[in-house]
Parts: sequence; C-alpha cells; structure tokens
Amino acid sequence: MSRDAVAASIEESASLGHSVAGLLRRLLGSHPRRFTERGNAALARGRLSKALRCFARAAHSGDAQACFQLAELYRHGKGVEKNLAEAAHWYERAAQRRHPEACFRLSLLCLEGASESAHDEAAEWYRVAAAARPATADANRELLYPFGTSLSNDAGQAFHWSKMAAEQGHVMAQANTGLMYLTGTGCEADLRSARYWLALADERDNPEAAYGLGELAADEREGRPDYAEAMRRYESAINRGHEAANLALGLIHYEGRGVACDREKAADLIAESSRRGNIRAKYQLGVMHLLGEGVEQDGVDAESHLVAAARGGFPPAMRALASAYRKGDVIAANPFEAVNWLRQSADSGDPSAQFELGALYAEGDIVAQNYAIAARWFRAAAEQGHVAAQINLAVFSLHGTGVERDVEAAIRLYREAADQGSSLAQVGLARLYLEGAGAGAGPRPDLAVESLTRAMEAGNLEATTALAQLLAQGEGVPKSPKRAYALLRKAATQGHAHAQHLLARMYCAGDGVTHDLARGARWRRAAALQGHAPAAYELAVQLQRGEGVTANATEAKQWFELATLYGIPTAPAQIEEQGEQTEPLVESDGMAVEATSPEPQAQSGREAFLAAQQGGGAA
Repeated sequence: MSRDAVAASIEESASLGHSVAGLLRRLLGSHPRRFTERGNAALARGRLSKALRCFARAAHSGDAQACFQLAELYRHGKGVEKNLAEAAHWYERAAQRRHPEACFRLSLLCLEGASESAHDEAAEWYRVAAAARPATADANRELLYPFGTSLSNDAGQAFHWSKMAAEQGHVMAQANTGLMYLTGTGCEADLRSARYWLALADERDNPEAAYGLGELAADEREGRPDYAEAMRRYESAINRGHEAANLALGLIHYEGRGVACDREKAADLIAESSRRGNIRAKYQLGVMHLLGEGVEQDGVDAESHLVAAARGGFPPAMRALASAYRKGDVIAANPFEAVNWLRQSADSGDPSAQFELGALYAEGDIVAQNYAIAARWFRAAAEQGHVAAQINLAVFSLHGTGVERDVEAAIRLYREAADQGSSLAQVGLARLYLEGAGAGAGPRPDLAVESLTRAMEAGNLEATTALAQLLAQGEGVPKSPKRAYALLRKAATQGHAHAQHLLARMYCAGDGVTHDLARGARWRRAAALQGHAPAAYELAVQLQRGEGVTANATEAKQWFELATLYGIPTAPAQIEEQGEQTEPLVESDGMAVEATSPEPQAQSGREAFLAAQQGGGAA
C-alpha cells in the first residue's frame, strides 16, 4: 500500500471515530434520566422554566421520576399555570410505572377532586369567549388544556392507587388504605383489612394510623366497642401530633362513652384541636358555646367558632349558624345571614340544607313563600336520598303544588322513601294503592296491606288504624272484626284519635265486640278532646239522647258547637233543634257519620313540611 493510501485510511478512521464518539455523546446526553437530573438541578436553583422543559422532555420519554416532578409543578403552579387535571395525568403516568409517591398523590387527588376556581382569570376569559364563539373557545381550550381544568372525585380510583402505594411500603398510603377499608371509601368496608394496614403504618409511628386504630376500637361493628383501647390509641395519635385525635378523645368524654361524662375536659381537648385548625372541632366548640355545655354559654364565641367552621366549608356549621340566626336567642337574630348560610350549604350539595331551604320557601318563613322554589330544593335533596324531601316532593307531585301534578312521580317518591324505612311514606303509598292511583292502575289492597304492615311494625299508629279498617271490611285481607278490634284498641290506648273514634263505633254497633254504648261514649270523648270532628258530633248526639250516658243537653250543645267549628255540616241544625226528636245516631253498622282517616300526606306546602317533620324520616 502506498504512503498516500495509508494516510487516507488513517484519516478516514479518525473521522469515523469522531462520528461514533459524537453519536455516543448525543445518545447519552438525550437519555431521559439525564434530563430528569438537569431538571432537578434547575429546580434547586429556582430556574422553574428550565426545570419544566427538562422534566417535560424526560417525562415524554417515559421517565417515572420526571413524570412525578412534572405533576408536582402543575399541582403547585410552579413555572406553569396551576392545573390539577394536568397534574393528575402526569401522576398517573408515573403511577403506572409504580412510582409510590405518585400513586399516593394521585389517590389524594382522586379522593378530593378539584376544579378551577370560580375566580380564576383563565376560566373567566373562557366563559367570555364561549359566550361569543363557543366552538372556537372549546377548540382553544382543548389545545391549551388537553386534560381539562377540573378533576372529578373518584373514590374507587383513590382506593386503587392508595393500595398500590401501600403495597410498595408507602407509610402514609398504608394508613390511608386502612382508613378507606374502615369507612368503606372506594371499596367494601373490611375491618380486618383496615386493622392490617393501620397496624403496619402504626409500627412506623404514623399519627394517622394511631388515630385510625382508635376509630377501629370505638367502632360498634365489631361488637362491643373498646373505649379504653380507643382512648389509648387517640392519646398516642395526639402525642404524634394528630389534630383530629384531640377532637375524637374530647367527644368520648363529651358523650360519656366508656368513661364518666366530663364536658369541661371535653371542651379543653376540643379547644386544642380547634386551635390547631380542625374545622369539625371549631364547629363542635361553637355548638358547646351555643348550648353552654362544658363552657360558658356565649353567643360571641359560638358565632366566632361556627363562622370559622362554616367558612372552612363544613355544612353542619352552616346549618347550625342558619338555625341560630333564625332563633335569635343566643346569637342575635339575623334572617339575612340565616338564609345566606343555609343557601351556601345547599349550594355545596348538602341534602339536609337543601331540604331545610325548601321548607323555608314552603312555609314562607323569613323568605317569600314560593312553592316552585321549595320544590326545586326538595328535588335536589330527594335525588340524594333525603327521606323527608322525598315525601314532601311526593306530596307536591300528588297535588300539583309548585310542580306539575304527576301521580306516577308521587308513587315513585313515596316508594323510595318507604324503601328507606319511612313509615309515613309507607302509609302514603298504601293510600295511593287503595285509591288505584297511577296510569292504568286499579285498587291494589294487597299491596296496601303489605305497606301498612311494614309501617305498623315500625310503630306507626296511622298504619295500625288503617290496617284495622281493612280487616274490618275484609279488603285485601280476610275479614276479621276481632283482629280489627285488637289493632284499634292498641292504637286507641296510645292516643290515636281516629282509632279511638273507630273503636267507639265498634262498641256502639257491637261489631266484633260486645255492644256497649257507655264504652263507646268514653272513647268518643277521648277522640273529641283531641279535636276529632265526627267523634265530637256523635258524642253530642249520645249526650242529647242519653244513650250510654246521662242525658245532658247543655254539654251536648257544647260538643255540637265544637263539631261545627271542626266542619261537620249537620251540627248547626242539631244546635237549632235541641229538644226535638232526631233519628238514632248509630245504625246497625255503626257508621252513621261518614269520616275518613286523617290524611297521611299534606295538602299544601306548609302542611307538607310539617308532615315530613313529624314523621318523614321516622322508621
């Protein structure tokens, strides 16, 4: 080989060496982990924009730590606009690569959910643009926020990611997983699994785990609660700095569970939890100041603590404030603030507040009466399973109060409430079955008997009386005057006016029981004294005729007058014809004056509210 050829070969080899070395440098320099390291270095120096670029490049190449760090930047709004939906996306990318901290953070986001602030400038501009050109605004929003700007809470996903982190030894995830098993959040409640995960975290001195073990010891689902163990666990959590443990221990002393009731000690513990920022503790302390339990009754302190809890987003505090402002006994009356806090709680989705706000509009109490608005709030609460709201909305639907009349909707709502154990709903449903209400439906006494039996077994006297009437008539059940008598006597002795009236008729007619006008008069008097109109009229006639009682025209006239006030149309004629011969009151069937049992449902908005208050949530 010539010298020139050798020189050319050497030059070519050197050039190739330089190319390979450059390629190796480029390959190594572009490795995702190198960009993650550069991002960490930039983040440490406060160079957020560079950190964002480095993490984004590594994250798009699949580096789990870069995905996590990018999620953190989006979560906290560092170097980029805060966006929890974007953060959740990158947490999930890291979690899919079994990054334990990303799994844990993602579980928290899924559990809490999040959305853009109502005051967020970008959101406001989007609303302005959408009003003008919705299609363009939506396209731009998709370009700028590919994963959206809000995050729905998803308890099932929260549990999934929490458990994945727990299985990798993440102590806080172990404690959270235990608590989720304890409360059935995102999973079936499982006390054994709860104990397992809480014990693992407790071995590493996790305060949440100690608190959870205290909750587990006080739980009644395992049989008899061990309050001594619960107190020991709560004290351990307190020593580890858990803010809610003071509240939990305080409530044990407040309620006297396993120890002597000590409201003052409870107040001290709850106050400590309140000072450390616990919202529920602020609420509890506000209630204690409102009632003067364990602390001096003080409207100023009560209002201060309740307002702090309400501003922290605790619905029971909002409702307590609304109630206190309405009453005006300890805290100065303020109808405006009462409605304001109740509305805020209702707007947050609290079904109890939604029901109470609906009741305000139904009653016309401190707001202008408006059945349509009342119906909207009852519906909002009913859709969340609030029993009294379901009953009130059923009444509104049945009578066309504030809504279009819809018997089918009334039946459905009564059934939903009845299935939750409301005896008032069960009675209302039975009435509709007896009337054959609903499209194409005929009377269904069999279903009425079934519904009334459930209500009677729950102690509802209205149901007991109605079932007795069906037994007396043989409607839906075999006729049995003796069973009817037994049920009527049961309800009558417990003070049910209509049962007393019907029992009196049975004695006067001798139907299923020995004919006894004197006993009939006594039961009529008992019912009349409670304002039962037919009983007052029939007692007046017995007194006028001297049937089963000593004749007494003066007292008879008094009962006729009361019957007139109660609305018996023939009573005025009887007053005018005192002393004239009249037809005997009691015919052979004991049904001279027709009367129906009191309506179990209300006829107006206010009555609907009162009906629900009296029994809508009772089982």
